[in-house]
Amino acid sequence: MSKAKVGVSMLFCLNEPFNRMVKRLSKMGTRYIEIVDDGIQELNKQRVITLKETAKSYGLEYSLHAPSQISTLPPHQETC
Repeated sequence: MSKAKVGVSMLFCLNEPFNRMVKRLSKMGTRYIEIVDDGIQELNKQRVITLKETAKSYGLEYSLHAPSQISTLPPHQETC
């Protein structure tokens, strides 16, 4: 049986500037980090480069939390 990988979501600092969130990454106490792609922390090319460099420096692995703005699912229809 494999061990669970415990990580930290950066949702708690969603209202902070991106550079402040990046500084926190090395202090999380885990290598598994969920990055938020929304609001003032929305990712762009330069931010992705920064995250990759930070991951390499500290041995981090990311997952992405990206809230969907557009629903591609059909509206819910009840059947009786």
